[in-house]
Amino acid sequence: MRPKRLVIKKTVFFTGYMLDKQDTTELIKIAKAQIPAGMPDHELKFHANNILICPRPCPASILDKVGGMGAKMKWEVTGTACYENSIWAACLRPLPPN
Repeated sequence: MRPKRLVIKKTVFFTGYMLDKQDTTELIKIAKAQIPAGMPDHELKFHANNILICPRPCPASILDKVGGMGAKMKWEVTGTACYENSIWAACLRPLPPN
């Protein structure tokens, strides 16, 4: 008797743009300028390298607005937000294509 076939299930927890290593490095430089002097490096924690679009599977209407799956965008940092000596957010705006 043949066992039942297994199926791979796709689960989407969030939809976003992934940042490459170079862009992550640039954001860290911006972040370090906001961190109090004398903060030991071992106390710095980095939690993300993405720009969140939607905290769940993205509806088609939003996905169309952001360029669809696989789209690449360039962004400019317009500000950051801090809470209790932690950088929680970077405000970004998309740059027009060259």
